[in-house]
Amino acid sequence: MSGTPPHVWLMYLAGGIVLAAGLLASWRDLRDAPPADKVIALGPLFFAIPLAVFGTQHFVQTGPIMGLMPPWIPAHLFFVLLVGACLIAAGLSIATRIQSALAAFLVAVMFVCFEALMIIPGVVADPRNRFSWILVFREFTFCAGVLSIAAAQASTWSDRARNAARTFARLELGVALVFFAVQQFLYPAHVPGVPLELVTPTWIPGHSLWSYVAGAVYLLAGLCLLANRRVRAAATWAGAMLLILMVAVYLPILVAKPLDMEAIDYFFDTLLYSGSVLAVAGIQSQAAAVRGTISTAA
Repeated sequence: MSGTPPHVWLMYLAGGIVLAAGLLASWRDLRDAPPADKVIALGPLFFAIPLAVFGTQHFVQTGPIMGLMPPWIPAHLFFVLLVGACLIAAGLSIATRIQSALAAFLVAVMFVCFEALMIIPGVVADPRNRFSWILVFREFTFCAGVLSIAAAQASTWSDRARNAARTFARLELGVALVFFAVQQFLYPAHVPGVPLELVTPTWIPGHSLWSYVAGAVYLLAGLCLLANRRVRAAATWAGAMLLILMVAVYLPILVAKPLDMEAIDYFFDTLLYSGSVLAVAGIQSQAAAVRGTISTAA
Protein backbone atom coordinates (compact mmCIF):
# COMPACT_ATOMS: atom_id res chain seq x y z
CA MET A 1 0.00 0.00 0.00
CA SER A 2 2.02 2.96 -1.28
CA GLY A 3 1.11 6.55 -1.99
CA THR A 4 0.18 9.44 0.28
CA PRO A 5 -3.36 9.39 1.68
CA PRO A 6 -4.70 12.50 3.39
CA HIS A 7 -4.20 12.89 7.14
CA VAL A 8 -1.18 10.57 7.19
CA TRP A 9 0.24 12.84 9.91
CA LEU A 10 -2.33 11.34 12.29
CA MET A 11 -0.33 8.10 12.26
CA TYR A 12 2.77 9.91 13.49
CA LEU A 13 0.69 11.74 16.09
CA ALA A 14 -0.75 8.47 17.43
CA GLY A 15 2.72 6.93 17.65
CA GLY A 16 4.08 10.03 19.40
CA ILE A 17 1.30 10.04 21.98
CA VAL A 18 1.89 6.36 22.82
CA LEU A 19 5.66 6.95 22.98
CA ALA A 20 5.23 9.83 25.44
CA ALA A 21 2.70 7.93 27.57
CA GLY A 22 4.91 4.84 27.66
CA LEU A 23 8.04 6.74 28.66
CA LEU A 24 6.17 8.46 31.49
CA ALA A 25 4.81 5.13 32.73
CA SER A 26 8.17 3.32 32.64
CA TRP A 27 10.60 6.14 33.40
CA ARG A 28 11.52 4.97 36.91
CA ASP A 29 12.23 1.41 35.79
CA LEU A 30 14.31 2.61 32.84
CA ARG A 31 16.30 5.13 34.88
CA ASP A 32 17.78 2.58 37.29
CA ALA A 33 18.16 -0.40 34.94
CA PRO A 34 21.49 -1.53 33.40
CA PRO A 35 21.88 -0.71 29.65
CA ALA A 36 20.97 -4.21 28.41
CA ASP A 37 17.94 -4.33 30.69
CA LYS A 38 16.85 -0.90 29.45
CA VAL A 39 16.67 -2.23 25.89
CA ILE A 40 14.66 -5.27 26.99
CA ALA A 41 12.35 -3.12 29.15
CA LEU A 42 11.55 -0.97 26.10
CA GLY A 43 10.28 -4.02 24.19
CA PRO A 44 6.60 -3.59 25.15
CA LEU A 45 6.75 0.11 24.26
CA PHE A 46 8.36 -0.67 20.90
CA PHE A 47 5.46 -3.07 20.36
CA ALA A 48 2.80 -0.60 21.48
CA ILE A 49 3.85 2.33 19.25
CA PRO A 50 3.25 0.51 15.92
CA LEU A 51 -0.08 -0.81 17.21
CA ALA A 52 -1.27 2.79 17.54
CA VAL A 53 0.25 3.76 14.18
CA PHE A 54 -1.33 0.85 12.31
CA GLY A 55 -4.59 1.31 14.19
CA THR A 56 -4.73 4.90 12.96
CA GLN A 57 -3.90 3.64 9.47
CA HIS A 58 -7.22 1.77 9.51
CA PHE A 59 -8.93 5.18 9.63
CA VAL A 60 -6.53 6.91 7.23
CA GLN A 61 -6.40 4.12 4.61
CA THR A 62 -9.75 2.45 5.18
CA GLY A 63 -10.40 1.52 1.54
CA PRO A 64 -7.12 -0.28 0.79
CA ILE A 65 -7.27 -2.17 4.08
CA MET A 66 -10.82 -3.28 3.32
CA GLY A 67 -9.46 -4.71 0.08
CA LEU A 68 -7.15 -7.03 2.03
CA MET A 69 -10.05 -8.77 3.77
CA PRO A 70 -11.46 -12.07 2.46
CA PRO A 71 -14.64 -11.42 0.45
CA TRP A 72 -16.72 -13.83 2.55
CA ILE A 73 -16.28 -11.72 5.70
CA PRO A 74 -19.29 -9.37 6.00
CA ALA A 75 -19.32 -5.69 6.97
CA HIS A 76 -15.77 -4.89 5.83
CA LEU A 77 -15.96 -1.23 6.85
CA PHE A 78 -17.21 -2.06 10.35
CA PHE A 79 -14.48 -4.60 11.04
CA VAL A 80 -11.69 -2.41 9.63
CA LEU A 81 -12.68 0.49 11.89
CA LEU A 82 -13.27 -1.83 14.86
CA VAL A 83 -9.83 -3.40 14.51
CA GLY A 84 -8.29 0.05 14.13
CA ALA A 85 -9.90 1.31 17.33
CA CYS A 86 -8.88 -1.86 19.19
CA LEU A 87 -5.26 -1.53 18.03
CA ILE A 88 -5.06 2.07 19.24
CA ALA A 89 -6.61 1.13 22.60
CA ALA A 90 -4.27 -1.87 22.97
CA GLY A 91 -1.23 0.26 22.16
CA LEU A 92 -2.15 2.76 24.87
CA SER A 93 -2.91 -0.02 27.34
CA ILE A 94 0.40 -1.83 26.81
CA ALA A 95 2.40 1.41 26.88
CA THR A 96 0.82 2.69 30.10
CA ARG A 97 0.53 -0.76 31.73
CA ILE A 98 -3.18 -0.21 32.39
CA GLN A 99 -4.91 -3.58 31.90
CA SER A 100 -1.93 -4.40 29.70
CA ALA A 101 -2.01 -8.16 30.27
CA LEU A 102 -5.60 -8.39 29.02
CA ALA A 103 -4.90 -6.08 26.08
CA ALA A 104 -1.80 -8.05 25.10
CA PHE A 105 -3.63 -11.38 25.27
CA LEU A 106 -6.44 -10.07 23.07
CA VAL A 107 -3.91 -8.76 20.54
CA ALA A 108 -2.33 -12.24 20.48
CA VAL A 109 -5.76 -13.70 19.69
CA MET A 110 -6.14 -11.10 16.92
CA PHE A 111 -2.86 -12.15 15.29
CA VAL A 112 -3.95 -15.80 15.40
CA CYS A 113 -7.15 -14.77 13.63
CA PHE A 114 -5.14 -12.89 11.00
CA GLU A 115 -3.06 -16.03 10.42
CA ALA A 116 -6.08 -18.30 10.15
CA LEU A 117 -8.29 -16.03 8.02
CA MET A 118 -5.84 -14.32 5.67
CA ILE A 119 -2.20 -15.38 5.80
CA ILE A 120 -2.28 -19.19 5.98
CA PRO A 121 -4.93 -19.39 3.21
CA GLY A 122 -2.50 -17.36 1.08
CA VAL A 123 0.24 -19.92 1.71
CA VAL A 124 -2.10 -22.79 0.86
CA ALA A 125 -3.08 -21.06 -2.39
CA ASP A 126 0.55 -20.41 -3.40
CA PRO A 127 2.98 -22.47 -1.28
CA ARG A 128 5.96 -21.58 -3.49
CA ASN A 129 5.67 -17.88 -2.73
CA ARG A 130 8.46 -17.24 -0.20
CA PHE A 131 6.96 -13.90 0.84
CA SER A 132 3.82 -15.69 2.01
CA TRP A 133 5.95 -17.85 4.30
CA ILE A 134 7.77 -14.78 5.59
CA LEU A 135 4.40 -13.29 6.52
CA VAL A 136 3.45 -16.49 8.35
CA PHE A 137 6.58 -16.37 10.53
CA ARG A 138 6.31 -12.61 10.99
CA GLU A 139 2.75 -12.78 12.30
CA PHE A 140 3.52 -15.72 14.56
CA THR A 141 6.45 -13.76 16.00
CA PHE A 142 4.11 -10.83 16.63
CA CYS A 143 1.87 -13.30 18.44
CA ALA A 144 4.79 -14.75 20.43
CA GLY A 145 5.95 -11.28 21.41
CA VAL A 146 2.62 -9.96 22.60
CA LEU A 147 1.86 -13.24 24.36
CA SER A 148 5.17 -12.79 26.19
CA ILE A 149 4.03 -9.31 27.26
CA ALA A 150 0.77 -10.78 28.56
CA ALA A 151 2.52 -13.59 30.43
CA ALA A 152 5.08 -11.23 31.96
CA GLN A 153 2.50 -8.75 33.24
CA ALA A 154 -0.42 -11.01 34.18
CA SER A 155 -0.79 -11.72 37.89
CA THR A 156 -3.49 -14.37 37.50
CA TRP A 157 -1.73 -16.77 35.12
CA SER A 158 -0.63 -20.10 36.55
CA ASP A 159 3.03 -21.11 36.37
CA ARG A 160 2.06 -23.78 33.85
CA ALA A 161 0.41 -21.25 31.52
CA ARG A 162 3.33 -18.85 31.87
CA ASN A 163 5.85 -21.60 31.10
CA ALA A 164 3.80 -22.71 28.08
CA ALA A 165 3.81 -19.15 26.70
CA ARG A 166 7.55 -18.86 27.35
CA THR A 167 8.30 -22.15 25.56
CA PHE A 168 6.09 -21.30 22.58
CA ALA A 169 7.73 -17.88 22.24
CA ARG A 170 11.25 -19.32 22.42
CA LEU A 171 10.63 -22.06 19.84
CA GLU A 172 8.63 -19.87 17.46
CA LEU A 173 11.20 -17.10 17.49
CA GLY A 174 14.01 -19.61 17.02
CA VAL A 175 12.41 -21.12 13.92
CA ALA A 176 11.49 -17.69 12.52
CA LEU A 177 15.02 -16.30 12.96
CA VAL A 178 16.64 -19.32 11.28
CA PHE A 179 14.17 -19.07 8.37
CA PHE A 180 14.77 -15.33 8.03
CA ALA A 181 18.54 -15.90 8.19
CA VAL A 182 18.36 -18.23 5.20
CA GLN A 183 16.29 -15.64 3.32
CA GLN A 184 18.82 -12.91 4.13
CA PHE A 185 21.69 -15.00 2.74
CA LEU A 186 19.79 -16.07 -0.40
CA TYR A 187 18.30 -12.67 -1.24
CA PRO A 188 20.67 -10.01 0.15
CA ALA A 189 19.33 -7.28 -2.15
CA HIS A 190 16.04 -7.22 -0.25
CA VAL A 191 15.65 -5.23 2.95
CA PRO A 192 17.14 -6.83 6.08
CA GLY A 193 15.26 -7.54 9.29
CA VAL A 194 11.96 -8.85 7.96
CA PRO A 195 13.05 -9.68 4.37
CA LEU A 196 9.95 -8.72 2.41
CA GLU A 197 9.56 -7.39 -1.16
CA LEU A 198 11.25 -4.01 -0.80
CA VAL A 199 14.77 -3.84 -2.24
CA THR A 200 17.31 -1.93 -0.14
CA PRO A 201 18.07 1.36 -1.93
CA THR A 202 21.61 1.46 -3.30
CA TRP A 203 22.18 4.85 -1.64
CA ILE A 204 22.00 3.20 1.81
CA PRO A 205 25.65 2.73 2.94
CA GLY A 206 26.54 -0.96 2.82
CA HIS A 207 23.05 -1.73 1.49
CA SER A 208 23.47 -5.47 0.81
CA LEU A 209 25.99 -5.97 3.61
CA TRP A 210 23.27 -5.38 6.21
CA SER A 211 21.44 -8.50 5.03
CA TYR A 212 24.48 -10.69 5.61
CA VAL A 213 25.13 -9.19 9.05
CA ALA A 214 21.49 -9.63 10.04
CA GLY A 215 21.49 -13.18 8.67
CA ALA A 216 24.53 -14.13 10.74
CA VAL A 217 23.07 -12.67 13.94
CA TYR A 218 19.69 -14.28 13.25
CA LEU A 219 21.22 -17.69 12.59
CA LEU A 220 23.28 -17.67 15.78
CA ALA A 221 20.40 -16.33 17.89
CA GLY A 222 17.87 -18.72 16.36
CA LEU A 223 20.03 -21.78 17.01
CA CYS A 224 20.60 -20.68 20.61
CA LEU A 225 16.86 -20.29 21.12
CA LEU A 226 16.08 -23.70 19.64
CA ALA A 227 18.82 -25.32 21.74
CA ASN A 228 17.59 -23.46 24.85
CA ARG A 229 21.07 -22.04 25.45
CA ARG A 230 21.72 -18.39 26.39
CA VAL A 231 18.13 -17.66 25.44
CA ARG A 232 17.87 -14.20 26.97
CA ALA A 233 21.11 -13.05 25.36
CA ALA A 234 20.17 -14.55 21.99
CA ALA A 235 16.81 -12.80 21.84
CA THR A 236 18.41 -9.56 23.01
CA TRP A 237 21.04 -9.77 20.24
CA ALA A 238 18.33 -10.26 17.63
CA GLY A 239 16.25 -7.39 19.02
CA ALA A 240 19.28 -5.09 19.13
CA MET A 241 20.14 -6.05 15.55
CA LEU A 242 16.68 -4.96 14.46
CA LEU A 243 17.08 -1.62 16.23
CA ILE A 244 20.41 -1.08 14.46
CA LEU A 245 18.75 -1.89 11.13
CA MET A 246 16.04 0.65 11.87
CA VAL A 247 18.64 3.39 12.34
CA ALA A 248 20.90 2.31 9.46
CA VAL A 249 18.30 1.32 6.85
CA TYR A 250 14.68 2.09 7.65
CA LEU A 251 15.05 5.53 9.22
CA PRO A 252 16.90 6.95 6.18
CA ILE A 253 14.21 5.51 3.90
CA LEU A 254 11.51 7.11 6.06
CA VAL A 255 13.32 10.46 6.22
CA ALA A 256 13.65 10.43 2.42
CA LYS A 257 9.92 9.78 1.99
CA PRO A 258 8.17 10.70 5.27
CA LEU A 259 4.68 10.67 3.76
CA ASP A 260 5.06 7.50 1.68
CA MET A 261 2.91 4.70 3.07
CA GLU A 262 5.36 1.97 2.07
CA ALA A 263 8.20 3.68 3.95
CA ILE A 264 5.95 4.18 6.99
CA ASP A 265 4.77 0.57 6.90
CA TYR A 266 8.28 -0.88 6.72
CA PHE A 267 9.65 1.36 9.48
CA PHE A 268 6.91 0.64 12.01
CA ASP A 269 6.62 -3.01 10.97
CA THR A 270 10.31 -3.45 11.83
CA LEU A 271 9.78 -1.63 15.13
CA LEU A 272 6.90 -3.99 15.89
CA TYR A 273 9.09 -6.99 15.12
CA SER A 274 11.87 -5.62 17.31
CA GLY A 275 9.41 -5.10 20.14
CA SER A 276 8.21 -8.68 19.74
CA VAL A 277 11.74 -10.09 19.89
CA LEU A 278 12.67 -7.99 22.92
CA ALA A 279 9.43 -9.01 24.65
CA VAL A 280 10.47 -12.64 24.21
CA ALA A 281 13.83 -11.73 25.76
CA GLY A 282 11.96 -10.08 28.62
CA ILE A 283 9.93 -13.13 29.58
CA GLN A 284 13.03 -15.34 29.33
CA SER A 285 14.82 -12.84 31.58
CA GLN A 286 11.93 -13.06 34.04
CA ALA A 287 12.28 -16.85 34.10
CA ALA A 288 16.01 -16.57 34.80
CA ALA A 289 15.31 -14.20 37.69
CA VAL A 290 12.80 -16.62 39.20
CA ARG A 291 15.27 -19.51 38.93
CA GLY A 292 17.95 -17.34 40.59
CA THR A 293 15.60 -16.51 43.47
CA ILE A 294 14.77 -20.17 43.99
CA SER A 295 18.48 -21.12 43.94
CA THR A 296 19.32 -18.42 46.48
CA ALA A 297 16.50 -19.54 48.77
CA ALA A 298 17.67 -23.14 48.56
